[in-house]
Amino acid sequence: IFFKKYENSEKFSENLRFFEFFLASRPWKTSKSAVLSSKFKGSAFSINFAFYSQKFIKNYYKRILILAVILLAFFLIFQIYVVYTNKQILKASIEFNLARSSNSPSDFQEQMNRLSSQKNFYGVLATLETIKIKLNKDDINSSNDDYLKLLNQKNLNSIYVSAIATHASYSFLDKINTDNEKDIVIKVNNFLSFIDSSLEFYEGFILEIQYLLSIIKQDNNNDSLIYDETQKLYQEIIDNDKVSALLKERVKTI
Repeated sequence: IFFKKYENSEKFSENLRFFEFFLASRPWKTSKSAVLSSKFKGSAFSINFAFYSQKFIKNYYKRILILAVILLAFFLIFQIYVVYTNKQILKASIEFNLARSSNSPSDFQEQMNRLSSQKNFYGVLATLETIKIKLNKDDINSSNDDYLKLLNQKNLNSIYVSAIATHASYSFLDKINTDNEKDIVIKVNNFLSFIDSSLEFYEGFILEIQYLLSIIKQDNNNDSLIYDETQKLYQEIIDNDKVSALLKERVKTI
C-alpha cells in the first residue's frame, strides 16, 4: 500500500527514508521483514534513480542537446583539419620531388622559395635547399637568418632543432676564410647553443665542432692556453665511448 501510494510522488526519497527507519526501529523485526526491507530497497533505488534521471533530462534536455551539437561540430572540424593537413603535406611532397628533378636552377629555386613558407617537414627541407643555394653564393648573413628562423620554429622538437643546428655549424665552417673568420666563429657558437646536449647522439658532433673552432683560434694565435685547450678536446674525443669510431678517425686526420 505504501509503495503504490508514493511511487510517483516527488517526495518519494523522503518517504522511503521514513519507511526504512520505521522497519529498522521495529522491536518485533524478524528475518522475514529484513528480507522484505532489502528487496524493497533495491527496487526503490532503481525506480528512484530512473525518476530523477527522467526529471533531469526533462529539465535540461535543451542544454544537453546544445552540448552534444557543439561536441559533434568540434569533432567534424578536427577531422576536416586532419584531412586538409594530410593533403597539403602530400601536395608539398609531390612538388618538392618534382622540383628536385628539374633541370632548371631558376625553376628549382623558385619552387624551393615557395615551399619554404609552409609549416611542415617539406617546408623545412625546402628552406635548407634555399640556404644551400645562398651559401654557394657566399650569402652568409641571409643564410644565417634563414637558419635562425628554422631553429626558432616552435613546431620542431629538440631532435630536429639539434640536427639543423649541427648542419648549420658544419656548413658555415666550410665557408670560413681569413676575411670572415671572426664572424663565422660567432655564428657557429650560436648554432651550437641550439643543440640539445642531453642527446647522446650529438655529443660527438659538438666536441668535433668545438675542436675545429679551437684549431682555428690556434692557427691565428700562438697562445699556449689555446693549444692546451685543443689538445684537451682532442683527447676527450678519443677517450669518449659515446663518440663514433668514424668521427674519431676524422679528428685524427685533421
